[in-house]
Amino acid sequence: MIISNETENDILIVKIDGEIWKEEEQSIRDHFEDIFKRNIKKVIIDASNIQYLGSSTLGLFSKIHQQAATNGARMIFADLSPFVKKIFKITTFDKYFIIKYSIKDAADDLNKI
Repeated sequence: MIISNETENDILIVKIDGEIWKEEEQSIRDHFEDIFKRNIKKVIIDASNIQYLGSSTLGLFSKIHQQAATNGARMIFADLSPFVKKIFKITTFDKYFIIKYSIKDAADDLNKI
């Protein structure tokens, strides 16, 4: 798994590539704690290249989503890989998270704030 950041105006795009195994979740947790410490208010998670995640990662994403809301930030998932799209639909996380078709759609939504 590889996590990278890209900034577009005042939006942070977090790209997660590869398979997310339980052992790697702490690095995701640390990554987002750093983001919220820097008081970033607009975050897009680019999920286009996530090839695998388990139920504990869904729980982690839920906690990160709650942390974002607590910090007054908005977090949007964008460009879901087919695997993530299927998992979100099965678990009904597609109703819990804000999900956009593309990074551009997510950025447009965040720019309305």
